[in-house]
Amino acid sequence: MHHFIFKSVRASIFLALALIFTSAQAAQLDLMPDDYVVKPDTVQLAFNLLQRRQIGAYVNGSLPQNSVRISPFLPAIPLAKTVIESQVASIRLSKFMTLGEFTVAPVLVASYRNIENTSSSYSALVDMQKILGEGAQGVHGDIGVGGTLWLVNQPAKHEFLGVTAFMTLPTGDYDARKNINLSENRWRFVLSGGWVTTLGDKWVNEFSPEIAWYGDNNAYRDFTQSRYILNTQLKGTDELSQEKTYALSDTLRYKITPSIHVFSMAQINRGGKTYVNNSKLSDAADNTRIALGLLFYTQGGNQWMLRYQKDTAIENGLRLADEVTLRYMHYF
Repeated sequence: MHHFIFKSVRASIFLALALIFTSAQAAQLDLMPDDYVVKPDTVQLAFNLLQRRQIGAYVNGSLPQNSVRISPFLPAIPLAKTVIESQVASIRLSKFMTLGEFTVAPVLVASYRNIENTSSSYSALVDMQKILGEGAQGVHGDIGVGGTLWLVNQPAKHEFLGVTAFMTLPTGDYDARKNINLSENRWRFVLSGGWVTTLGDKWVNEFSPEIAWYGDNNAYRDFTQSRYILNTQLKGTDELSQEKTYALSDTLRYKITPSIHVFSMAQINRGGKTYVNNSKLSDAADNTRIALGLLFYTQGGNQWMLRYQKDTAIENGLRLADEVTLRYMHYF
């Protein structure tokens, strides 16, 4: 019986870990080139397909060989050979509107997620497949809503300055007694900005700062505690909280032709320490990320984007080894 309970606990630890790390180590608003360019009086529908591979749990910039607990969702074991792969499909609906002298665009976002653990064994005594579980899939329960207000909208100069407020709501089903939860059971508020300027006829620069605040999850269960392992019927009685996260991104885009653009992006992410019952863990992201990509426009209001990105430096958490994103966007 205890063996069955422990396996269930391990599966739950893995899924929560994967969901947190796939979102918390990067800017919460995964902005793409052209997102802050105004398309007057149009509806914007975007589909994203993302393939992400993350490896190794870093502590203070290196892979620890000893057992260190760096996350509320992670047991204190060596994780140098951890490999987590995820596929995310998301849909974003937005509409550009005029409000007095300003342009605004409300937005609604939902996503589907599939996660797989392909970790190899750390040693004969540490079986990563058994400890972290094989993975999970399902619809992410939390819906995101928000909008952007443009303070500067000068299409003739191709200069735009927008401010975005976005909130993720705890709308999904959450039960601390279940092995799998695809909802975080907390709200998240993100304030972001985007400044688009041209550099001559061929170059476009897009600069975006961001800050995110996180609510508390008061129904969290610390599965590393023996009281939950011994009694699976207990409801969550722990509190999970997280400090603010910060991100700064800059994208430089080159127009090969009016319909074909290439771009590069650099991003830094800081902050985000988590606490369990006011006990601080060393899991602030503190990573640096780069990306390369291609934008392709076709007639009829269609846009295609292919992007590759990876972490070039990381202090804590899982390192993004590879991520490929394909986005299709339609304006009508």
